[in-house]
Amino acid sequence: MVSCHYRINDTFLLSFSTKPNPDIHVDSATGVLVVRIQLAQDSSYGIFYKDDQYPVVKYLREPLYFEVALMQSTDPQVELFLENCWATYEQERTSLPKWDLIVDSCENPADPYQITFHPVYADERVQFRSHFKRFEVRMFSFTAEDVPLKGQ
Repeated sequence: MVSCHYRINDTFLLSFSTKPNPDIHVDSATGVLVVRIQLAQDSSYGIFYKDDQYPVVKYLREPLYFEVALMQSTDPQVELFLENCWATYEQERTSLPKWDLIVDSCENPADPYQITFHPVYADERVQFRSHFKRFEVRMFSFTAEDVPLKGQ
């Protein structure tokens, strides 16, 4: 079963076929895929924060513009999919607490301030649009359990 939730009045084109496609042939292989995530300064995704500019200070619900790119691939048939993305309070990606931003390649339906996916357009930096994904997250804060908010 495939299930995605989209906002009302958004238009998405989907295609699905129950017939097998004999033209598709996939060879098994192993390799390394290099993926980079960057934080853009605005929704134009033209200027990105540099390492020496972190930590970036933002207020609650202010947008953060993320770009994820598949690097070192010259195959236009390859597409980057973001299956699951989450935020953690600590740098360790498996630490808790964590908050799901993208679940099964869709906005987290439990998030009251769902992310917004942005289109990617070809330019001098983007040769293959399928190698890039862009999304906006509204700044939020983790709170410690069992601690009154005034103490955080």
